[in-house]
Amino acid sequence: MKKCEIIFSAVMIALSAGALAVGLSYPYMSNYGPGAGFVPVWASGLMLATNILILAKTLMNRSGGEGARPFFKTPQQGKNFFCFLGALIAFAVAVEFLGILPAGFIYMTAMYRFFDKHSWLRSLGVSAGVAAFFYMMFNVWLNVPLPMGLLDW
Repeated sequence: MKKCEIIFSAVMIALSAGALAVGLSYPYMSNYGPGAGFVPVWASGLMLATNILILAKTLMNRSGGEGARPFFKTPQQGKNFFCFLGALIAFAVAVEFLGILPAGFIYMTAMYRFFDKHSWLRSLGVSAGVAAFFYMMFNVWLNVPLPMGLLDW
């Protein structure tokens, strides 16, 4: 386990350093405020610092990996995680075809019904309310177009 954590931390440090280098190639500030490089520099810098700390903690741990706990305490937790991950990937793919509102509605309904064990009525009501709120906030108030997919007539 310790060897895996060291390799993972080293890979993440390399990726973070690369992202930081790319972020530094953009202007940090502009005439009107933060430039295109502001968020990438801070995000990759924090990610780099965090991964350096994780690597240091792993290297200072003298246990050698003995007594390591499994990531999922029960097999059901692992199944839930991978079902949730699969649903999230399906949502991301569905956004391209259905649009964000129908895909989000289906995703939220499934999450509330099957993971949180709410009734169908509550799951459908909450999902419809959240979808309507996002439509009002982005399309009406902020005038930011959302991917509409099938609803884009």
